[in-house]
Amino acid sequence: MAVDRSAIAKAIFGPDSKAPPGPMSQLLWIWDDGIRALPFDTAAAGRELDSAGWVRGADGSRRKAGRPLRFEILVPATSVTRKNAAVALQEAWRKVGAQVSVAAVEFPVFQKRLAEGKFDAYIGAYLDEPSPRGLADQWTAAGIGILNYGGYRSTGFDSLFTRALAVRSLPEARTAWREAMERINDDAPALFLYAPTNVAAVSHRLDGVVIDPYSWVSGVRAWRVRE
Repeated sequence: MAVDRSAIAKAIFGPDSKAPPGPMSQLLWIWDDGIRALPFDTAAAGRELDSAGWVRGADGSRRKAGRPLRFEILVPATSVTRKNAAVALQEAWRKVGAQVSVAAVEFPVFQKRLAEGKFDAYIGAYLDEPSPRGLADQWTAAGIGILNYGGYRSTGFDSLFTRALAVRSLPEARTAWREAMERINDDAPALFLYAPTNVAAVSHRLDGVVIDPYSWVSGVRAWRVRE
């Protein structure tokens, strides 16, 4: 609640970018702007930290039993986007009393540390598959040891996820996926920071251009230059 996800998304990718209502891009059919997510509310964030015993000192930093609220955000050095997001998060959390550092490492080191669980927090990036079924590797208990690096385990979310996969009616499926996404947002195992808008520019001299958002050049053989 200390992070203005929408402001970070727009600052990094421009005004058409959005903070997603769950682990999805704007291309995935389960996207729904009405999905409930935790609000940006620094006062509420402060109260939660207070109630958890993280007391703010005279220097503005929080401590619990003498231990500072301090952690590191791991990002790949090759990603300017993720480094910029990490700096924005660092500042947001500083304002509520957390001491946050950013570690930018080479991509093979980044991957190795994720696989070994050697991180406090990290910023990942994912591409959607056409079906939300692919989210299982990232967010269900079955994905621990695959892509669920943080070890998020929620029987409630897993149950809702399995139910959503089984529903055949589209209206019922949308409702089921909404409930699953609201559960993961309530659990807050991660911050879902940005979902860019992809834009294609095509010359007016071309005919037959149809772009599959999951494979931009898959139909290029059907494109024709207008005589």
